[in-house]
Amino acid sequence: MHYLSDISQRGSTSPYLLVDARRRSRALHDPIFQCDRSAIHPHAPWISRDSEALSIHGRTFTKGIGIATPFVLTYTLDNAFDAFEATIGRDDAGDRMAPWSLAVYLDDVPAGQWACGSEASAYIHVATQGANELALVGVGPDEHYVILGDARLFPSRQQVPKKRRHGTHRRRLLEFDDRLLVDSLALLTARAARRVSATQGPDDRPEALGGFGRTTSSRGADMWAALGGQGDLLRWQVSIPLDIPCRGWIRAVSSMPGHGPDVDDFTVRVDGLTVRPRPAGPRIVERMPDERFTDHQWAYLCFDIHLAAGVHEIEVVNARGANIAVNRVVLLPRWRRHPRRYFTAQTATIPLSKTTRPPTPGFTPPQQWAPTSVDGHHFLVCEEGTLFPIARESGLCFAPDLLNYRDIDASVVGDLAWYQRARAAGKAFTLDLLKGRRIGATYADYLEHMLDARLPFTIHSLFSTTFDAPLINDDLYARIRRVAGSHWHGFHTTEWTDHYNFSAEARAEPRPTTRREAYAAAQSWYQQRAAMHYHDVTAMAGSWRWDHYAAAWSGGRGLQDEPGPSPGAQLNSLFTRGAARQYGRLWHTEIAPGTHDGYAWVENDYMTRCRPHDTRAHETTGCSISWARRMMYLTYMWGTQSLWSEVPAFGSDTTADGHMALSPLGRTTADFFEFTATHPDRGVPYTPIGLVLDRMHGWSGRQLYPDRYPNLTWTYLQPDGGDMMKDALFDLLYPGHFHTLNEHHALAPTPYGDLFDVMLSDSHAEHLAAYPAIFLLGGLADDMDAALAHRLESYVRDGGTLVINVAQGTEHFDEAFLGVCVTRGTAHANRARCRLDQTCSTGRRFTYQIIRVRGAEVCFDTDAANPLVTRHCVGRGTVILSTVPYLLQDSGSAVCFLPHLLEHLTCGLMPFQVFGDVEYALNRREDGWLVTLINHRGVYKLPTEPEQAFPHQARNATIALNRRPRHTTDWINDQPLTPVVDGDRWSLNVHLPPGELRIVHIVE
Repeated sequence: MHYLSDISQRGSTSPYLLVDARRRSRALHDPIFQCDRSAIHPHAPWISRDSEALSIHGRTFTKGIGIATPFVLTYTLDNAFDAFEATIGRDDAGDRMAPWSLAVYLDDVPAGQWACGSEASAYIHVATQGANELALVGVGPDEHYVILGDARLFPSRQQVPKKRRHGTHRRRLLEFDDRLLVDSLALLTARAARRVSATQGPDDRPEALGGFGRTTSSRGADMWAALGGQGDLLRWQVSIPLDIPCRGWIRAVSSMPGHGPDVDDFTVRVDGLTVRPRPAGPRIVERMPDERFTDHQWAYLCFDIHLAAGVHEIEVVNARGANIAVNRVVLLPRWRRHPRRYFTAQTATIPLSKTTRPPTPGFTPPQQWAPTSVDGHHFLVCEEGTLFPIARESGLCFAPDLLNYRDIDASVVGDLAWYQRARAAGKAFTLDLLKGRRIGATYADYLEHMLDARLPFTIHSLFSTTFDAPLINDDLYARIRRVAGSHWHGFHTTEWTDHYNFSAEARAEPRPTTRREAYAAAQSWYQQRAAMHYHDVTAMAGSWRWDHYAAAWSGGRGLQDEPGPSPGAQLNSLFTRGAARQYGRLWHTEIAPGTHDGYAWVENDYMTRCRPHDTRAHETTGCSISWARRMMYLTYMWGTQSLWSEVPAFGSDTTADGHMALSPLGRTTADFFEFTATHPDRGVPYTPIGLVLDRMHGWSGRQLYPDRYPNLTWTYLQPDGGDMMKDALFDLLYPGHFHTLNEHHALAPTPYGDLFDVMLSDSHAEHLAAYPAIFLLGGLADDMDAALAHRLESYVRDGGTLVINVAQGTEHFDEAFLGVCVTRGTAHANRARCRLDQTCSTGRRFTYQIIRVRGAEVCFDTDAANPLVTRHCVGRGTVILSTVPYLLQDSGSAVCFLPHLLEHLTCGLMPFQVFGDVEYALNRREDGWLVTLINHRGVYKLPTEPEQAFPHQARNATIALNRRPRHTTDWINDQPLTPVVDGDRWSLNVHLPPGELRIVHIVE
């Protein structure tokens, strides 16, 4: 016989037969299921080593599955088993009393359903002869913990020929999903779609998404949006870099049980034009318990379209009012392999800016942009365990994060059990910290050791706590400040924005109805907690990009980002670095390698030895090593001052003979340490464009789980045009980064380079002056008072380039400054012409403000010759004015000419051009430049499978230079690069395999 707990985890002696595992749960850290253990963890939900044995009404089971309802477990049988049996019941370790049931399906045909009361168990036996697939569906309340005791399959006693695969075989559709994602040109997920109601307009309420919530799956988290009413639609913005024939694939659910999606139920529109889809690809029957869609079929609809270079809008509309749903649209080029010519970079070569401060070969970014040394060290390592001595051997400084307890004065006595609990919780107790100390030492002993050792350190604190007194007493805090001096780096908060939005204060009625009210409520909450930490914090914003607020509202030493293999990882770092620069703080990075499909990565010895459940089954579970490596090098070159890990135990593991060793992630991290030790001079990150957001923006992008945390401003307010402008622009700077699925798009290429910083509109004049160009982003009309207008005017007259929109308070500037007269009249168009190079862009209808030119030069206009973008020289600088409000077309997506506008803006601010479908960042050194090139394509990672690399997704990048460099070297492999000459231009050609990176040192 084969127990389900054996066939559900790789590496066991039994075959691995699990096809898919899903739970509909709002829990952050709960596993999908556990093998041979309860899924309940009494201390912390993500620490599986403490889980209980399987027990139903006092009966203990050695083998079985611990899980919570609702769930679906699907296994491939391939006609090789005669029977399935199990004993089911409520988990004795739980405290919830509720009835539930288990339904069994064979090849999507019901084979029986067994009800199970809160105080009862049930025995199940199902004959499975001839079946290809077994699906177990648990129906019950959310997060009701149950057990499948002695769940097992009995192999057939005689050889039976395999049947042809059933048409709704789940594995077939999932494999088809994987192939589409690997070769996709664009992935558009329902989670990040803009849902529009036919009766109410844009609808970002949590109830507007009808998906599975935190659906955790062996194939990755995925959500769907229900389109319940006729005319309701999902809308996506997508940027295409070149004219290309495409095939679109829409993953949709049928309106009737037992049937595939009917094409008459859906209308597909591309840039407003209707495209008729057709059924295609495999299908499966939905088994996730939801009364609206259970027994309906998921399948693909496809359509063919030729897309021009530029920004496009895809819409899927409920055509007939039937109950339907969509969870993604995938665009593929109409060829199997991407031709080399497809992946070009921006084509504009005429600078839009006429600033007198061009980035000449000798141009040096301001010194305040340079990474700041921390206590005399260029980079800190905040890891633990086996990685600690490796960091020390590399000459790097270690900065531990001490204890996550509220009362940490000398009265708190630690013993062995206390220490073990702290270790289990992932706290940074290191070899150095414990050297010469007994395990049962008091916390005061550890603190004394840190003070004596003169090592940089922080004290960890949870802002989720309600504080009625300071975290530590005044005398101890004064002593830490006095003795530690520059080694002390404040109290380290966890994700304070998450804690705020989870808090009772944030959810209390009446809720804020304006940005000002929401801003004041968040500020009051934060400052109350910061005061309990002596306003001496290193703050982490987490899922909401409110880093600037932590710096503006309270004192502190630093700010910390938390990028994970999830939507918006680059934005997490972008906002944190921008806030650190604006407010003069240190910038630290805590990578979160376990955020892929819950906390799913190897968690030290217990995880490897016992392999308790599917998502933590082996050392390659969770995020890919490739993602973690790219994130480490990227943030280092961006200027972060330290590397932390969300769960330090990810770096080490236990071998079969019981010795500690580096995990795969640990080995990659050790290599990164060596790189940072041997390349300490990374120069100054070159970010010539400052993105200026409104001071009370409250924007956070598209949330990871919008069914729980909606895509609303300040969590409660419906987004306005300024918010949609941020959505549109950031999706052009990092294409598709809001649409992560199985790490696809978790990191995005940068068509315009990593040339941007983020700041708020209250930035002082000296900070603005550090940027050759600033781009006003969002609804700044409320911020645009006389003081801000004066700062912006002075910035331009001193040589800066200002990009401003008619919706951002232009009435505060006179005609002599803008070079135009803005009228109240409006007109419409759907096509724009660039006068700089005669490029035309076409999209959906947009509205623009009528202006009269008063000395400005028209750079973009309509077919009717009405200005869309003007350029006006003022003093030593330039004012660039756009006349389409918020640069949005009427539907709320980016206006068609915005990508080309960005090309002209950025090309004039770069010392050379970079071509290729890659991410690239620039760093200025005294002897030349560093160019970081990263290929984010071609690495495919399921949470429970080893990562795969697809060679055909390799990319070629070209660095076009104005003159021959003196010397060029790749820092990653320590190999010279040979420049190629073409006329009077020189270039460097760099080949990037899937998921690879290169750091090119160009000596002038």
